[in-house]
Amino acid sequence: MDNQIQTIQNVKVYLDETGTAFLDLENVARGLGFTRIAESGNEVVRWERVDGYLKDLGMPTCGHDSFIPENIFYRLAMKAKNETAEAFQAKVADEVLPSIRKHGAYMTPETIEKVLSDPDTIIP
Repeated sequence: MDNQIQTIQNVKVYLDETGTAFLDLENVARGLGFTRIAESGNEVVRWERVDGYLKDLGMPTCGHDSFIPENIFYRLAMKAKNETAEAFQAKVADEVLPSIRKHGAYMTPETIEKVLSDPDTIIP
């Protein structure tokens, strides 16, 4: 992994040479609420659940210090049952996907304004 790891909203992320984002599995598991309180009082990741979901998604469990591709993150997020994950699920289902279906893209209002004022901003 030659690409530089960045931390975005407490999740370590890097982009591979094709532009695919990879996210730190433990950060993702914690953020999606796949945790429990151990007898010691510490919050720990419920690895048995995470590993089971990964297996169901056809992703081998390759170690808890691994990075997972962006698409697997989205699929894990759809399985999570907590306030943060459910807010994410609602945004994707209610806003992002319908916008892509209707308009062929999802853009924030700020991005739309930039594109309208300078169409070259959308050209890579």
